[in-house]
Amino acid sequence: MATDRFYDTLPRQTDFAALIAMERFAPVPEDWLVGCTDIVDSTAEIARGRYKTVNMVGAAVIAGMANALGRRGFPFVFGGDGAAFAVPAADAALADKAQSLFGRQQGQSFDASAFKSSTQAPRSDTLTLTLQPGKGAEIKATVAKGQSFVFQW
Repeated sequence: MATDRFYDTLPRQTDFAALIAMERFAPVPEDWLVGCTDIVDSTAEIARGRYKTVNMVGAAVIAGMANALGRRGFPFVFGGDGAAFAVPAADAALADKAQSLFGRQQGQSFDASAFKSSTQAPRSDTLTLTLQPGKGAEIKATVAKGQSFVFQW
């Protein structure tokens, strides 16, 4: 039996408090993959005041999976300094890609200290593009070593 639609077939819950009832839980099918992420020494990073970075990186793999899967739902849990998710075996390549973007390699943890804060005041530029319906645009930025780039849409 194909299990790739398992998550979509679970009954929807409308009572938040009922979510902890054991009889509401369903085991993930045996052919599904479970992905886990972790941040190296997150406790020390939080003590250094970098809790936002820890949370952002912890949630990033969930966002990556959500983007990769499009509108398909998938079970996940966010733990602040990491996350876990499950996907059908057919999505294994997407899961590997999402995790590899945020870690050095499979089985290793993400090092949040790789993201350095700048002491310089941020530069702010605004670019306005008007797109015709159904059209897109590509924007490229050159960033020197040690600099960062934040893009908001």
